Amino acid sequence: PAMCTGIIATVFLFIAFLAALIWEAIGMYLSYILKQADDQNQTRVQTLLPLVRKIVMSIFSLLFGLILLSELGINVGPLLAGAGVLGVAIGFGAQSMVKDFLTGFVIVLEDILRVGDVATLGGYTGVVEKITLRKVQLRDVAGIVYSIPFSEISTIQNMTKDFSFYVMEIGVAYSSDTDKVTHVMRKVDDAM
Repeated sequence: PAMCTGIIATVFLFIAFLAALIWEAIGMYLSYILKQADDQNQTRVQTLLPLVRKIVMSIFSLLFGLILLSELGINVGPLLAGAGVLGVAIGFGAQSMVKDFLTGFVIVLEDILRVGDVATLGGYTGVVEKITLRKVQLRDVAGIVYSIPFSEISTIQNMTKDFSFYVMEIGVAYSSDTDKVTHVMRKVDDAM
């Protein structure tokens, strides 16, 4: 019995060490991807990286737990079957959460919205601070933070997607040289 306990502890430590090693390798690879992204894709990678990291960590933890249980001699077949039934029950009970997840996944996958964009979502306008699998976090010019579930977003108005502009009405005296005014306005625009 004491030898059996020692073997189980050794197996547990080996599996934990292997899991930590694999998780660190995945983390280093994801960080490498972030560093390799150019300026245009930097915000997309910053948006996707936390989501990918959470998904990978969830899957990895589940697999690690199942391997550990099977090494301890517990039959994981009934656990998997029960988890499947429980997953279906939770899916029916939490339809809005599933809808949020699927809508968020499509929005992030299609690159409609990124962290740092200025957008109007669900009637609120602000800078996108955070995107999770269920919601978007906006901060408006007054500093108010809005958390908007994807299920409440029917239209996305992204004001900084690929380019941004501002329409200005500038009054000019009739006696002004319009070519000179246009030249000065372009210089100011380039400086901004």
